[in-house]
Amino acid sequence: MENQEIQNIKTLFDKTYNGPAWHGTSVKEVLKDISHEDALKNVGDAHNIAEFVYHMIAWRYFLINNLKGQTDYDVSDEENFQKIDTLSEDEWTKLKGRLEVSQNEMQDLLSKTEDDILGKKVGSRNYTYYVLMHGVIQHDLYHLGQIVMLKKHA
Repeated sequence: MENQEIQNIKTLFDKTYNGPAWHGTSVKEVLKDISHEDALKNVGDAHNIAEFVYHMIAWRYFLINNLKGQTDYDVSDEENFQKIDTLSEDEWTKLKGRLEVSQNEMQDLLSKTEDDILGKKVGSRNYTYYVLMHGVIQHDLYHLGQIVMLKKHA
């Protein structure tokens, strides 16, 4: 079957975000009942939940922009970990909405992507699109674990 590996990666992105996920609760499930107040809580000097979500979005757009051929695109320091001290309910809803949009945009782009891209280097970087795609999935899961821990302390 053509583009089978891209289809496998799309499935991993979908299960990680929407579930059911092998690892447990999906990103969407974890975030759905977090209030905007709880999204600002942190432990010690750790980032808060809203900052982690913003960070996840930034790296998803790193993949999206590179898939669109913008191989010189990079995540700025501000985008990488935006400091979020205040957050209204509407802003929290919009931030979660941006994460959902990034999910849909990635899936749409992957639907139009051929398997042969997987072995190609991402611009001048020292890794391939295969590594980048799996890296974004792993990145989401890493921060999802942090969000779950912060959620327990909220």
